[in-house]
Amino acid sequence: LNLLLCFALKEAGFDSHMVLVRTADKGPVVPNYPNLQQFDHQIVAIDMVEQFLLLDLINETDAFNLLPPHDLNQLGLKTDPENPMWVSLRFQNPDIRYTYSRFTLSDGGRLTGEISIVNQKHSARQARQRINKLEGDLEAYFRKYQLIGMGDARFLESEINNLDQPSEPLKAEASLTSKAFVEKAEDVIIIKPMMIKQLKENPFPIQDRSTPIDLLRPLRDSHLIGLRLPEGYTVAQLPQPIKVSLPNGAGTFIYNVMQNDNILHLSSSIFLNQTVFMPQEYGNLRKFFEYIVSKHDEDIVIVREEE
Repeated sequence: LNLLLCFALKEAGFDSHMVLVRTADKGPVVPNYPNLQQFDHQIVAIDMVEQFLLLDLINETDAFNLLPPHDLNQLGLKTDPENPMWVSLRFQNPDIRYTYSRFTLSDGGRLTGEISIVNQKHSARQARQRINKLEGDLEAYFRKYQLIGMGDARFLESEINNLDQPSEPLKAEASLTSKAFVEKAEDVIIIKPMMIKQLKENPFPIQDRSTPIDLLRPLRDSHLIGLRLPEGYTVAQLPQPIKVSLPNGAGTFIYNVMQNDNILHLSSSIFLNQTVFMPQEYGNLRKFFEYIVSKHDEDIVIVREEE
């Protein structure tokens, strides 16, 4: 079927090629010696000039722009007699999440506002599976997977877009009110700003590792937060901006804070381009996530202005 697809695309004028794949259950390919015996599957690549569109008719996904999990074995070999080359199989299946939060903080320490989460690529597929498993209960989805630690949240409204369109981004929105992540003591209010997407624990807790780590997919996870402070308060403590990068462009963490009158703007962005880390790279990866956990745990402190 994939071979027929490749020839049909060529007849239609597309620059298409077959790509030899070793399915993930067979272990990694050996790129230095591309022996044909190591491959057990083939997919189709359409050259889109800046990148390839990879297609597999023998798949387990209903989204044409995603490869099934058994194809995601790092590299495939494009069988072009004039220009054979290794093709990254994972770039097309990243986890992409953009979260936008806008909250107003009351003098009593209550947060009221809206959350908008846009899931793309594999992240959208995963979100759809979770929502369908919960029989479309959007509030239950928010509570179980997004509002961790905000158990007291009272929903005012919720909405979802593109649930039945698997090749499109999935957008989930909710308006709510909560007192979680806020502590008030007389004239002082302490806020944990990463209330929705806080990374509380390092996913790599052990000190050393002797085997590689395979993250399966690249990651793009960004959270933009707007926080309106109550009248009569001034900022006494803010997290400091930071940028941390892994060697060779493997990943970046950026945390920014800006203040505009009584509105605070915060952003946290985690980018992971590399998906396989060797044991000698483990220390850098572990330290990278330590920075994220530490920064996500920092507080905002505001105090009431003296009259």
